[in-house]
Amino acid sequence: MKARLAGTALIGLLQAVHLGVPAPAAARTVQDAALEGPPVRRITLDEALGLLAANLEFRIAHRVAAEAKALVLASGAYPNPTVSATHETLEAVGLRQSESYFTLSQRVEWPSLREARRTAASRRAAAARFRVAADSAALAFRVKSAYVHAALAEREARTLERVVEVFRRAGSSMEARFAEGDASLYDTRRVEVERVRYEAALANALLELGATQRELALLVAPGTDDLRLAPAEPPVGMPPAVDPGDLAGPALARRAEVAASESEVRALEAELRRSRALRLPELAASGGYKRQSDGFGGVFLGMSLPLPLWNRSAGEIQAAAERVTAEETRLALTRREVEEDVRAALAEYRSHLRRAALLTPPGAGGQADLLSIAEVAYETGGMDLAGLLDAAEALSGAEAAVARMEAELWIGYYNLERAVGGFGGPVQEAEEGQ
Repeated sequence: MKARLAGTALIGLLQAVHLGVPAPAAARTVQDAALEGPPVRRITLDEALGLLAANLEFRIAHRVAAEAKALVLASGAYPNPTVSATHETLEAVGLRQSESYFTLSQRVEWPSLREARRTAASRRAAAARFRVAADSAALAFRVKSAYVHAALAEREARTLERVVEVFRRAGSSMEARFAEGDASLYDTRRVEVERVRYEAALANALLELGATQRELALLVAPGTDDLRLAPAEPPVGMPPAVDPGDLAGPALARRAEVAASESEVRALEAELRRSRALRLPELAASGGYKRQSDGFGGVFLGMSLPLPLWNRSAGEIQAAAERVTAEETRLALTRREVEEDVRAALAEYRSHLRRAALLTPPGAGGQADLLSIAEVAYETGGMDLAGLLDAAEALSGAEAAVARMEAELWIGYYNLERAVGGFGGPVQEAEEGQ
């Protein structure tokens, strides 16, 4: 509530200042867009990643894992006994007799059958937890990518905002010079055309900025209506150094997709053992108490055992064996896909590194002051209109190239991190509730 009141007061203050100072009709700025649109909250990348538990896809994956965990408990349960009570009457001429039975039956499950069922359920639960870890890694990459894109969109919008401001001032100066007869109609209209062109580009950039901020909010704060998240600390400079050695080998131990497929193979192997154990019929034992109307009564015992004459589970065993073979093939395919994913991500990241080495950041080479110098020279008559247009084009082009290069470099780094399963140890099973 305090934050909302402070935000309302700030907006009111800014609106009062805006109403008190006349401004030319121009395109919205980045700040104007923030004031007119839904609230924008600054957030760091670590904070965004810490909010992943709120993601709806993440919640669904955890519920599936929780279901598999519950099935492990169900797989270890013993079959329930059966209780029955019957009463029979027999009548004849001058004779009335009856019999009453109380029976307790219990199906006896062989230990190998129960163990195979428990193993299959536990390995399938492990596979579900590994899939949660895999989904978490993919979702973390999406958040990092969205974070970088939001930072890029804001950087591009601010660059265009600066160029538009220059052309707004140049347009006002040109109108005054035209009125004094010091500028031609062509130059005046040319400045106006360029201003309109850059204002249109700024409007599109602001739309893109809002879209990237809403996308980031949807990923980490889906329960908050009409919110935009903006990067508080965009990644700058070069990413951490990466050892370009054999990354495919460690990736096979880190990628949760491989671990999930391996657990699924173990689960199907346990189901195959269970199918084979079913060839041994299960014994059903029963016992109870019998009482007759003539005063006789006593305990009785019995058992039943199915005879495997017509069905010896041959079809079920063959089907289970085929499922094991198919999952083993899928595991081999998953490993190949992971290896190729690492190679592709590494090649892409190396390409971004080579391109980064060819570009000089604007602040290091003096391009950042180019537009300011050109603007002063133009207003003092030391530069013609063509020079000003070239300076604006050079600034926007150089800034856009460097910004996109840095964004692609960081996204390539995050993609490589995802492909190798993180720059850490082997994959760990995700615990329920994390």
